[in-house]
Amino acid sequence: MLARPARGPLAALLVLCAGPAPAAIIQSGFNDVTGINADGVANNSPFNVNNAPLMNQGAGEPGWAGPWQQGGGVVVGRTAFEGDGAAAFFQNTATALRVVAQDLLDPFSVSVRFMVPGAVTDSLIFRVADSRFADIFGIAVQWFVNSNLQLGVLDGVEDSCISGCPVELTGMRITPGVWHEVRVEVDPVVRTWNIFLDGVMYNAPDPLGFRSVPAGGLRLNQVSFVSLIANPNGSFLDAVVINNQLNAVPEPASGALAAVGVLGLAARRLRRR
Repeated sequence: MLARPARGPLAALLVLCAGPAPAAIIQSGFNDVTGINADGVANNSPFNVNNAPLMNQGAGEPGWAGPWQQGGGVVVGRTAFEGDGAAAFFQNTATALRVVAQDLLDPFSVSVRFMVPGAVTDSLIFRVADSRFADIFGIAVQWFVNSNLQLGVLDGVEDSCISGCPVELTGMRITPGVWHEVRVEVDPVVRTWNIFLDGVMYNAPDPLGFRSVPAGGLRLNQVSFVSLIANPNGSFLDAVVINNQLNAVPEPASGALAAVGVLGLAARRLRRR
């Protein structure tokens, strides 16, 4: 027999005690008028979606230390997962990176939506890193899509791949012309991470490790996307979302105690009937 859902004061109590859910507080949507961080006005802000270079765009989006950097990407309005814009990469080698305003010290997740319209001639690469290092020594998390359209990961041993990069193919594949989501859940304390493709977790043989951990430790604060696909196919990136409250426990809402009183009063009235 199925239990009936709570109603009346009890339902109010359950809702109030749950409190607000953790928010995905740092996002980039590559939009102008509609979608993530859009301002509802066609003013080319925070992004100019008219095939404008991605470099130095997105300054109005909260939670970031600055706009998107490096080159080869443009913002287009004709192809997007959400809103009215997406980043597009059509050069043989095109990159984009961005730094958050505060280091990601607690467990967090990074999700991106991406799409390749055709063949992957080399690979797509996504990284979570420490911006203090301009080379491989600051990379913690790295996943990629290879020319066989397979999702792969680097299961690092914290030595920047000096002893070789342990590569694992997840067995999961992408489909050209389809928007996919890749999400990584990262624990900077124990230095491990998990990866999901369209909500399905890769069951790694052992916990995935960081590629690099310098002597002074890592301060993870940067995401980067590298597209190594020959023209005219290229790739598209959209809806970059960082949730730095991954393991946050909702606090009781301020009205919870009042709801307890209401529930008790209602119970007494029921007993009197």
